[in-house]
Amino acid sequence: GRPFDFRQLAGKWILLTAGGGECTGGCPDALLQMRQQRLMTGKDSERVERVWLIIDNAPLSTLLMREYEGTYFVRAPADAVREWMVNGPELNGVVALVDPVGNLMLRWPRDPDPRRVKADLARLLTASSHWIRMEKTQ
Repeated sequence: GRPFDFRQLAGKWILLTAGGGECTGGCPDALLQMRQQRLMTGKDSERVERVWLIIDNAPLSTLLMREYEGTYFVRAPADAVREWMVNGPELNGVVALVDPVGNLMLRWPRDPDPRRVKADLARLLTASSHWIRMEKTQ
């Protein structure tokens, strides 16, 4: 019900999925995967956020919002999300990872092996913990 600005998540890794508000097909699995993957990062979980881009005007289930508390529920235009996230028509069930500066880093296929996703995320979190942020100067 409020405007959302991705800049409020600057500096965080973002697990991202998209789909209709009724959350059918691969949507529940994607939301569960994002929640579980964030939990599996352990001490790094504060560096990871979860976002569900809702690409229609369907009402959201209160039960679903409670079950995935902590996830940002954001309405977004379907065409723009499709073009940016998957470059194709299928969004439902796809989970993507956005880096701390807003770049789409990778996409996992539907129903990926959780151990491999955990390993991917762990490698990126470890490597990025040593990154030095350079500020632009004029």
